[in-house]
Amino acid sequence: MPRKPFLWVKDEPDDDPGLEADEGGRPERSEHRAAMLALKELANRLADLTRGQRRSLPLAPDTLEALDALDAADGRVERRRLLMRAKLLLGREDVPAIEAALAGDTPAAARERELQAWAARILRDGDAEIQQFVEVWPAADRGAIRGAARECRASGVPSARLLRALRDAVDAR
Repeated sequence: MPRKPFLWVKDEPDDDPGLEADEGGRPERSEHRAAMLALKELANRLADLTRGQRRSLPLAPDTLEALDALDAADGRVERRRLLMRAKLLLGREDVPAIEAALAGDTPAAARERELQAWAARILRDGDAEIQQFVEVWPAADRGAIRGAARECRASGVPSARLLRALRDAVDAR
């Protein structure tokens, strides 16, 4: 019995500028294969994360379910099937945003870097920098920040207490 040729079925037009289409409107096979391999690697990386780490990423609920099932898969055949589903669901997601979140380029990470920079400046410049911080974040507890800075000034390294005081001021806003 002759095999039927594989037909590429597209439900919607391809807006991905990374894939070049041939005369039939299909992407080149090698480019499609590379894109699917990249999605497979991303699905495996996401499945290796903890459930809480996956929840912090910009993923749709059905994609999260597929990744949770992939993480819990125990048989090789079941894992292959679940990997295919997760890969297809990831194809609908904003992959650059997911990659950025995995690299630590999130608003929460940016805020943490900013607070660490404030803590380093407070340790270096003292009360003048605390005053500038309070001007930017009026809800800040100057006494708590000053006490935490005094506690860790000897070591020169921002302590958890100082960072917590700065976080509380930012969160109180």
